[in-house]
Parts: sequence; C-alpha cells; structure tokens
Amino acid sequence: ACYYFIKSDDRDFSSRHYSFPHTFNALSIYKDCDVDSSPSYFSAKQSLSPNYRMFVQVKRQAPLMVNISGKINRVTILFKDFGINHFINEPLSRIMGYGIDHFDSWKEDPLFPEFLEQLFSTDNEAEKGQYIDDFLMRRFYPVQLSYLPSAVALLCDPDKSLRIDEIAAEFHVSLRSFNRNFKQTLGVSPVEYRRIQ
Repeated sequence: ACYYFIKSDDRDFSSRHYSFPHTFNALSIYKDCDVDSSPSYFSAKQSLSPNYRMFVQVKRQAPLMVNISGKINRVTILFKDFGINHFINEPLSRIMGYGIDHFDSWKEDPLFPEFLEQLFSTDNEAEKGQYIDDFLMRRFYPVQLSYLPSAVALLCDPDKSLRIDEIAAEFHVSLRSFNRNFKQTLGVSPVEYRRIQ
C-alpha cells in the first residue's frame, strides 16, 4: 500500500500515538532500537548497541498505544491484505501471533544485509523507496490465493451478513479447512478479521 519513514537524531525526541485496528500488515524495520510491548502498548527507544529489529504488527481489535523516544530510525512497509504473502516463504500465521513478533523471514536471503545497509544509508525518501521496491521485486513470488479474496469480500459485506460456515459452503470447503487456510494466509481467524474490519 505504501512506505513511511520516521527519523530523528534528537535524543529528546518523543512521539506517542495510537495505531488503530486495520486489516493491513505493517512491517517495521528499526535501526539501533530497543523495544518493549504488551497487548495494548508498544515502546521503541534508542539502543546503546547497534542492531536491526523487524516486526510485523499483528492485527488487533483494539487500539495500540505506540511510544517512540530518543534517536530513532524506522522504515515501515504497509502491505494490503494479501500483499505480504507474496514476499515470505511461510504462512503469515507463523510470523504473526498475538504479540509483537520478531520478523526473520528474510534473514536467509543473501541480499538482505546489503538491503538493510542501503536502506539506512540515505535520508532521501525516494532512494529508500527504490531500495525497498528493488528488494521486494527480487523476492516476489506470486501466491495462489484461490477463493480467499472472494471470501474476504463476502465476509465484509454488510448487506449479506453471512455466517462463517455459509461463506465456507459458498466455496465448497469444510469449515475447518476454511478457518485454517484463512488464518494461515491472513494471520487471524475469519471471526477476528470480521471484527477488525
């Protein structure tokens, strides 16, 4: 969907905001950062030791308070519903649980260290965007989503208000298979997704 960047060289920098429930997948990369989290709170602050921290923000049914402080350098890639699935080699449900999870799906990619170095070597947003585009296009692998995009459309259609089992029946799959496939691909169950939507 988009990229956005937060950078401050001010040790006294402070930003507090809410991240409201949404169905997109936000992948954030922090340089030189320590984090702390709970189900309703996420804190990122300047680290004394060099590092890169990567997280996929889980889909939530309530707002998340985000507190960022100190020198900060963050890149966020916001993927639409199914977007991230084309760039990872495992089900989304494995990298997105109910807390803030460390994202390491790209650590085996031999180009990943160079990508991180390039990404944080410039303050030019157009260059950062190009580095992200180039890296993602090298990783792009189209995933067959079968009936899931149509199922999401039915799930979120307020005029139809179909039950989950009725949606599964529309696509001739068992309720168990529907729930499993949905969660593996979107990271949450159909019921949770509908509540968030």
